[in-house]
Amino acid sequence: MNQTDDLTVDIANLSLSRFRSYHVKLNHSSASIGGAAHLVNFYGTDTIAVLQLCRKYYAAEMAGFSIPAAEHSTITTWKKSGESAAYLNILEQFPDGSVSVVSDSYDLFHAVSNIWGDELRQYVLDRANKDAL
Repeated sequence: MNQTDDLTVDIANLSLSRFRSYHVKLNHSSASIGGAAHLVNFYGTDTIAVLQLCRKYYAAEMAGFSIPAAEHSTITTWKKSGESAAYLNILEQFPDGSVSVVSDSYDLFHAVSNIWGDELRQYVLDRANKDAL
């Protein structure tokens, strides 16, 4: 990573977040154990059960952290024609700090090339200049 990017280890550890443990797990125990295994190397999670498990068994005061994150439903409710407005809304609602925006609800290549890479490019650059990424 040091050779290919200027991300700090702290940013990378949060960037590799495990957002939806319950979405892919069968039960509370599986979500907790799988999420705790993820937190051995990273500290991004959205699963409260993981934090409870780590506090109980490892005395971890706060084993993981989260950031504002979009899900497919928070993008698709704006409809395809409002996709860029949905992205902009997230940037405006959370003007500081990191955010995670799912961008493959419709067409990932269009979102990256045209929406993020063109239409909202300056917003992203402005956030980067404020250390908001």
